[in-house]
Amino acid sequence: MRTTIELSDALHERLRRQSQRDDIPLARLPGSVVERGLQADIMQASPKRQSGRFMVLAPAATRARVTASAVQKAIDETDVL
Repeated sequence: MRTTIELSDALHERLRRQSQRDDIPLARLPGSVVERGLQADIMQASPKRQSGRFMVLAPAATRARVTASAVQKAIDETDVL
């Protein structure tokens, strides 16, 4: 799926360098960073109930909205870029 996101020039440059260093297309790198952040959030959630073949997860009580600063912090902490 394609979407448009706005990035600061500095963040775009960091993504561009990381994509070159890791030989990953620049278009895919932001999605993988966001996916890792969301996966970490799911891992903190506790199971709520089973629904057919799927486990329905309840969000963590302290779950907050994902902000640009939270994404930037995750990038900085994981040394992705």
